[in-house]
Amino acid sequence: MEAADRVDSTVGLQMAFLKAWAPRALAPIELRVPALLPGEGRARQADAVDLLLGEREADLVYLDPPYNQHKYLSNYHIWETLVTWDQPEVYGVAQKRLDCRTVKSMWNSRHSAPLALHQLVEAVQAPMILMSMSAEGFLTRGQICDRLLRRPGSHLLRVAVPHRRHVGSKIGVYNPQGKRVGAEGADTTEEHLYLSGPPDRVRLALEALRGAPFRAELVSA
Repeated sequence: MEAADRVDSTVGLQMAFLKAWAPRALAPIELRVPALLPGEGRARQADAVDLLLGEREADLVYLDPPYNQHKYLSNYHIWETLVTWDQPEVYGVAQKRLDCRTVKSMWNSRHSAPLALHQLVEAVQAPMILMSMSAEGFLTRGQICDRLLRRPGSHLLRVAVPHRRHVGSKIGVYNPQGKRVGAEGADTTEEHLYLSGPPDRVRLALEALRGAPFRAELVSA
């Protein structure tokens, strides 16, 4: 999967492809051994809430849920097919898997995302949570902070990390005839990291971020 990612002809997401072959797509596929952390690991596929309810050994849980209407399955449908190797039926110009139409998530709806957050956080039994969320997602900063601050005995640290916006935000400004039909989005966006845990650990994390090029703040109720 990593080898295919190095020679794809997309803008990163697989909902669309470049009209002309990207130079990297002409390079041979090179299989490399991934850099692995020491120790044992487990990969499991299941509903996150069900997994968390059965997990009692973790010290920290990292959460990276979808943040808007775009499903991870649709964004990265080729990786799904490479891993499952199930030769699925496909549709559309991007040749998405047919199950992209039927698989649904509460996270992909502005209406149900707050309930999804509530259920996920309630299922976490670890003392610490680290969650990543786009500043432009369905869930507001207030909704996220309110839910995480309800964890008994926990403090909350919020860190804003700037990123260059995805190149897809620049696509569609001009039509094939060169006529301007849209407007470019902003050049940058922010990822918000929320660390919830015992007060001493959260303060230690804040101290470790002193001097870092990020905005970090303790959030109070």
